[in-house]
Amino acid sequence: MKKSWVKRIPDRTEAWYEHRRNGLGASTAAIVCGLSPYKPTKMQLFHEKIGTMEPDRTMSAPAFHGIHQEAYVANLWKYYDGTEYGYMDNFERGEIIRKASELVGFVQNPKYPHLYCNLDRVIEKGSRKLNKDGTLSDELTSKPCPLEIKTMNSFVYKKYDGVPDMYIIQVHQQMMIMECDYSEIAILIDGRGFKVFPIERNEDIVDMIAERTYEFWSRVLQGRQALIHAEIAKDEDDFEKYNDYMGVIQQLEPEPDDNEHYSEFLSDTHVVEQEIMMGNEALLGQVQHLQTVKEMIKQLEKEKRELENKVKNEFRKESVEKIEFPGHGYMRYYQRANNNTKMLDVRITKPDEFVIGVELEKIDREVGYII
Repeated sequence: MKKSWVKRIPDRTEAWYEHRRNGLGASTAAIVCGLSPYKPTKMQLFHEKIGTMEPDRTMSAPAFHGIHQEAYVANLWKYYDGTEYGYMDNFERGEIIRKASELVGFVQNPKYPHLYCNLDRVIEKGSRKLNKDGTLSDELTSKPCPLEIKTMNSFVYKKYDGVPDMYIIQVHQQMMIMECDYSEIAILIDGRGFKVFPIERNEDIVDMIAERTYEFWSRVLQGRQALIHAEIAKDEDDFEKYNDYMGVIQQLEPEPDDNEHYSEFLSDTHVVEQEIMMGNEALLGQVQHLQTVKEMIKQLEKEKRELENKVKNEFRKESVEKIEFPGHGYMRYYQRANNNTKMLDVRITKPDEFVIGVELEKIDREVGYII
């Protein structure tokens, strides 16, 4: 990473917000790649970058606490020695294991003019890396590397079984820009658990980010030009031309993905101008597919309840709380604290995508519509 790539703009200033508008940051890469479950949606981000929507600058409570706990987590990281609790003893003794520096501003590599990143911390060149299992390695970093800092509750941590994909995308964009092949993600869990994950550069992920962000940003630039022409037409009271240019922007919109916040966005931006239209074959196919998926979900939910009940019955018959499967994991059926209900916690190795695909195809055929 070259010093000339750094633009020193203080966080959350007007200059900082303006700079963010003119590119895609590491956290928005996951949105563009369709891997973020949070706001904004890909379509909302598209309109924010064009200028047809104002970005929401409201600070959420998790974001607020995350920002103000960043320094604390970064400090913990300095004492992390690759063991579960060793960082606490090292902290008490004042024994720093590795060092990372703070970098104020943006990093922008001229190879990727549409991308930038804000780095939480930068791991110093010559620092010891971590092995895949989190223990300290004897291998040293050959370049400065990104350290991403996160706070997370245990529910989310268990849901993703570690690091969510959107964070993997985030540090990969940072590695792209810094031109390095290693990064780490430090996570504070429920304010009392601490984990550090090493992330090695994966060229397939890098290629995906480069391709998808370039395609998305090209749409944004075309949309900005269309908006300029639309505003000129509006000033000239040429509303037919204005509508034509706004239609161009609509055609450039990215397709919705599975982000649950799309429903809210689509509802807020839906305006009725005519009561009825005739549907086409393509839309009919989508709606038929939707109905098929709904029926598939009903069948899957029924089968899920039946299987869970059979498993719980085994616990009841054997009068145990935990059942182990050596080499495959375990499952528990236990009383939750301060709750009358019991929880089934299954920690068995998850099936690969091929197995899941076979099962879905089988159900799909039973419903009568081939995906």
